[in-house]
Amino acid sequence: MQKRIIFLWMLALSMLLTSCFTGKSAQSAAYQPLEPSLLWEITSKQQDKPSYLLGTIHMIPADKFFWTDQMEEALQKSDNVVFELDMNEMTDMSKVMGLMEHLFMAGDTTLKDLLTEEELAVVDGKFQEMGLPMFMFERMKPFFLTVMLSEDMKPGGLDDGSIVSYEFMIQEKAERLNKPSSGLETLEYQASIFDKIPYVDQAKILLETIQADASSEDGSQIDRMVKLYTQQDIEGLSEMINDSEEGLEWQEDLLFERNRNWIELMEPLMQSNSVFFAVGAGHLPGEQGVIHLLRQRGYKVKPLK
Repeated sequence: MQKRIIFLWMLALSMLLTSCFTGKSAQSAAYQPLEPSLLWEITSKQQDKPSYLLGTIHMIPADKFFWTDQMEEALQKSDNVVFELDMNEMTDMSKVMGLMEHLFMAGDTTLKDLLTEEELAVVDGKFQEMGLPMFMFERMKPFFLTVMLSEDMKPGGLDDGSIVSYEFMIQEKAERLNKPSSGLETLEYQASIFDKIPYVDQAKILLETIQADASSEDGSQIDRMVKLYTQQDIEGLSEMINDSEEGLEWQEDLLFERNRNWIELMEPLMQSNSVFFAVGAGHLPGEQGVIHLLRQRGYKVKPLK
């Protein structure tokens, strides 16, 4: 149960940024699209030694997982590791079980309150096709239902080894190397992120994702996200989906403000230590992305391939 909760949570974070809420805002002439790379070196006159920034995908099928020599070398050189979320919290049973209440809608709200009968039939049909009885999930927040749609991303994947978490893998490496780890956000804060999206809009995203996946020849939204990730195409990740403007109104709260907050936390950490930052790849590109924000502060950020 613990791993299934973690699975839904981290997969939702991946999808939140790469498939709904990035790539829609106009870029200024000063912004230069990033080269295909997941690993970046950060240097400045204020730093004693380089730090590193890795764009992760929180969950990936085991047969698509990769870890390069450059990633290993950067981790080995670093003094400590910093994730979006302190991964030590993810091993705290009480904190993880506390996430349960955040997976479900408040009160007695169900999908029936958010969708028409015809729309509900589409959702119900999709989950029946997947062998998941809808009545078991009708109170779950629609966004968490959305992340369950990929055939390659089964909730039991962490248990049977078919799904790999980059964060858990890096955390295990850090522990073996006796490197301390911490996070830029808390579980409580991340829980508040999903509540910024009204339930009715989450339901629309769920319905649109099912409809888009049905008409796509390239697999589900998450499958396409994984493909771009393995190509290290972080610009493509941020632009990948949606001809609609769905999600624009939440970009400031769900992405841009978080990126700016992180910069304020990252700078003092890098002054005297070499830090290995591992955050969702959707945070890296864009005029409001972590890489551009660091460059605006005078840091040299270059890809390591």
